[in-house]
Amino acid sequence: AQAQGYPWRPIKFVIPYAAGGATDILGRLLASGLSEKLGQPAVVENRPGAAGNIAADLVAKATDNHTIGVMINGNLTIARLLNPKTPYNPATDLAPVSLIGTAPLVLAAPAQAPGANAREFLEAARKAGNQWSYGTPGVGTVGHIGMELLKSRTGMDPVHVPYPGNPQVITAMIGGQIQLSLLPPGLAAVQVHAGKLKAIGVTSTGRSVLVPDLPSLAEAGVPGFQLEIWTAA
Repeated sequence: AQAQGYPWRPIKFVIPYAAGGATDILGRLLASGLSEKLGQPAVVENRPGAAGNIAADLVAKATDNHTIGVMINGNLTIARLLNPKTPYNPATDLAPVSLIGTAPLVLAAPAQAPGANAREFLEAARKAGNQWSYGTPGVGTVGHIGMELLKSRTGMDPVHVPYPGNPQVITAMIGGQIQLSLLPPGLAAVQVHAGKLKAIGVTSTGRSVLVPDLPSLAEAGVPGFQLEIWTAA
């Protein structure tokens, strides 16, 4: 009898963050394309929590050969470095399939944030000290590590507030509960164009083709600052 080809059942794509975020959007695009190409349904399952590590652990322990995680460098490199007790080992418990894409992040703030440019905003942030707060999708995420690096380079000291995902971060920022965040360019651009957020600067060393009109934070006087988020399956 002829052997049955792979895949022989629906494929499950596990997304470590809440629906509506950049990882979720990329994962759903990938699932749709692979479903059409492979001739099997693709089921997308959002499993936010613990900065995406709940989902990563679920994928690491899956035994059905049809579970794929769509993850960022926070889950695949940062998590184990920050916490050796992370319940999975990316190097041995996960098998890489493909890099999906890389991008810098955008430092964003509420539309009414002070400052006519990045330098003025960063100065206002320094003066605010710990009276300001910033949001991320969780402890140990790229946004969290990146903001702590930015704090060390600029002297500002906003307090960290973790959320289940970037959509919740954006809602809190629009509502005035937090004053800044590092967001994926696609999510930031939608809110900036709608007049709900202000883009301060991009985390690449120079300007990014994703947001060519936005200066880099390095241009704004943050020396040697570079940060990228990458997504892989």
